[in-house]
Amino acid sequence: MNKLRLFEQFQCYGKHPDRDGAETVLTLPGAIGEGYRREISLEAGLKLYLEHYTLKEQLSARVIPEHYSLGICLCMSGRLNWIQDRPGPVSTYRILPGQFEMCLSGADMDNGIIECMPHEPILLISLLIEPDRLPYPEMGKRIIGNLSFAKAQASEQFPYVKHSLSPSMGTAARQLMDCRFTGTSKNIYLTAKSLEIIALALGSFEPHSLSPDRPGGLGRFPAGREREQLCRVRQILDHQYHDPPGLARLARQTGLNQTKLKKGFKRLFHTTISSYILSRRMEAGHNLLEKGGTTVSEVAYQVGYANRAHFTRAFTRKFNYPPVALLKQAAARKG
Repeated sequence: MNKLRLFEQFQCYGKHPDRDGAETVLTLPGAIGEGYRREISLEAGLKLYLEHYTLKEQLSARVIPEHYSLGICLCMSGRLNWIQDRPGPVSTYRILPGQFEMCLSGADMDNGIIECMPHEPILLISLLIEPDRLPYPEMGKRIIGNLSFAKAQASEQFPYVKHSLSPSMGTAARQLMDCRFTGTSKNIYLTAKSLEIIALALGSFEPHSLSPDRPGGLGRFPAGREREQLCRVRQILDHQYHDPPGLARLARQTGLNQTKLKKGFKRLFHTTISSYILSRRMEAGHNLLEKGGTTVSEVAYQVGYANRAHFTRAFTRKFNYPPVALLKQAAARKG
């Protein structure tokens, strides 16, 4: 059996229900890598997929259509390409770390090929949502009403938009992945975190919520060239979080003055530059520790800390457990 078929089996077969029967776990065949895909059916019209795996080489697999009204995918780590399977010109959509995608249901969206990059941890959280089944009677109508941004910005062929992953969404996603509850408590916790992610995702596309006319407003929402420049700032920080350029250098590199840089970044990404750098360092550190085969000091240095104690304090504040605990988990898995 070829490796492509093995990966398709990882997507489709080999399901092993967990103890409470609400979750299925699919383990990646050792021939092509290591990791898992968890599928969890929640209450309130929600289905959750948690994927964490590393491939030995680049692989492709056909997507199995699953139609829900709304989908949200958060990419915490790794790179993937999604290629449309349809007559005519073929479009490719890239999924990159630090981004999330929101899409409306449709056969053209669901049918396609996923290309997964090798030798790097792929960490994805996907939510499939039926808005009319959400907890409050008016919630579904309001969500659908707010989706005009997707219809306005996306092409007719593919109702899809993407946005940067805010630190708040990253924290909620990590808490969701690290859920330690079981049974009914687990279902309640995962549902609550999923709804939090939905709210944060929708809020990312509501610039009017940042209007200076509203209490706590942050002023004009960046648009046009300024928005592109600020996205370039985020891109630079994504690649240089371990040794980030100072504010003056960032301003020179992107053509923004320092005031617009600081205020615009906070309005667009809902966080300060320093908080964003901290979040990227912590996420990168978590990924390195989870792989094992290293030390806390080595990871601290790789993500930009000269002092192990400073890294340990920051890591423990963010994840509520020390980095050494993650190393022990990694060692136990390999042992």
